[in-house]
Amino acid sequence: MKTVTCNGCAFDGACGLQKDRRTALRGMGITAVKFICRDRVDVFHPGQAVIFTTFVSNEEEGGVHEVRYAGYAIQQMGTKLFGYIKPGAEEVSGDDIPFEAKSGGFVKIPIKRVKADDSRPTVDLALCRQCGAYANFGQCFKDPTWPPPPGSCEVENAKAGIQEAAE
Repeated sequence: MKTVTCNGCAFDGACGLQKDRRTALRGMGITAVKFICRDRVDVFHPGQAVIFTTFVSNEEEGGVHEVRYAGYAIQQMGTKLFGYIKPGAEEVSGDDIPFEAKSGGFVKIPIKRVKADDSRPTVDLALCRQCGAYANFGQCFKDPTWPPPPGSCEVENAKAGIQEAAE
């Protein structure tokens, strides 16, 4: 029997609740079940450093090439992970294949193709209340015709802090 609720859970079906459900429904001809689990824990948490595995087309050889890019988890949605890869980031293995961002660096990839990266620190995801963007990733989505009070956009404040630190 397949337990749909356990997809994307850190326990991966090794908890007592799933075993109890299987035992109770055994012999009834049920092949899949979805239930509310009070013990469910997502595999990845927001701001966690991860490595995304994706594919790029290889025009020279006429196929696809598997590549890995370092990024950060934003939100786990069922069996997929919404994350961020910095546009132009180089592949983890050192191949000269830069990441071509199609939506500002935000990606949605199945959890099976994502691994935790313990070599990099976790970041604190701060969502800007003015523009709705993540301050850590440096993209402000505020309406340019609506001027917020100076210093109210957390993305712009983060950029200013990075520039001051560089000087």
